[in-house]
Amino acid sequence: MQWYGKLPAGVAVVVALCTALQVLNTFFTVPGCLSGASWLSRPFTQVYTFIMNHFLHTGWIHLIFNMLAFVPFAGYQERNMGTYPMLHLVLLLGVATSAIYVVLTFLFGFLFKGLWVGCVAGISGVVFALISLEANKGDLQTQDFFGLKIPGSMFPWFLIIVTQFLFMGSSFFGHLSGIFAGILYAQGILDKAFPSPSYFHRLESTPFFAFIHGLPNFIPQPGGISLPSYNATPLSTVSPTTTYYQRSSYQGYGAVGGNAPGQNSSQDQTALMSDRDI
Repeated sequence: MQWYGKLPAGVAVVVALCTALQVLNTFFTVPGCLSGASWLSRPFTQVYTFIMNHFLHTGWIHLIFNMLAFVPFAGYQERNMGTYPMLHLVLLLGVATSAIYVVLTFLFGFLFKGLWVGCVAGISGVVFALISLEANKGDLQTQDFFGLKIPGSMFPWFLIIVTQFLFMGSSFFGHLSGIFAGILYAQGILDKAFPSPSYFHRLESTPFFAFIHGLPNFIPQPGGISLPSYNATPLSTVSPTTTYYQRSSYQGYGAVGGNAPGQNSSQDQTALMSDRDI
C-alpha cells in the first residue's frame, strides 16, 4: 500500500470512496447507477444518482481500470490547483456529465434501446471530461499512441473510439457526455459553478473538514489566483495574477509518482482504456 500513501489527498479520498463502495457492492446492492429513463420518469427521487454513479463500479476490473486512468489526470490537477478545488472540479464535471447523459438519453433513446434502459456507472466519464478540458484549451500536446501520432485536440475523440473497440460493453454515450462536459468547462460556460479562491481557503481552516486537510498529502490552494479560466496565455507572459489554467496546464500525461509533464508512457495510455459499463 506504499503507492497509496504517495497519492495526493484528494485523489486518495476518491480512490478510497470508490473502493469502499465496491466492497459494499460485493455483499449488498448499492443503488446509484444513472438511468436516463428512470431519471426522466422520477427526477426528484433520482437526483443523487447524478453524483453517485461516478463512484460506483460494476466490478473490480472496472474499478481498477478506471482508477488507473483517474489517478494521473486528477493527481496532476490537484498538485497544481490544490486538493479542495480539484475535488470540486471532479464533482462539477461529474454533475455536468450526468446532466448531458440524461439529455442524450432523451434525444436519442428512441433510436438506441440500450441507451434508454441502460444504467451507467464508473468514473471514466469524469476522466474523459478532464482529457477533453485540456484538449479544448489547446494545451494537450500530440500524443504518441503506440507509434501513432494523435493531435492533442483530437485525442479525446480518438480515445473514445479506441475504448469502444477494446471494451465492447462500455457506454459510448457516457464517455461522450464526459467529452461534452469538458468542452463546456473549457469554454468557461461552467465558470459560475466554481467558487472563488477565498471559499476554498475558508474550507482549509474549517474543523469539520479536518479529516481531509489534516491528511499528510493535502495540497493547499495556491494563493493569489482565480479559478477557473479558459483564455490561454503564453507561458512567457505569465504574471502573478495569471489564473491556474493559464499557467499550469500540463503537457502530456504527468503521471503521479512517475512521468514528469511532457513525458508519455505506454502504461498511462493503457490506463486510459477504462470502461463505463452499461
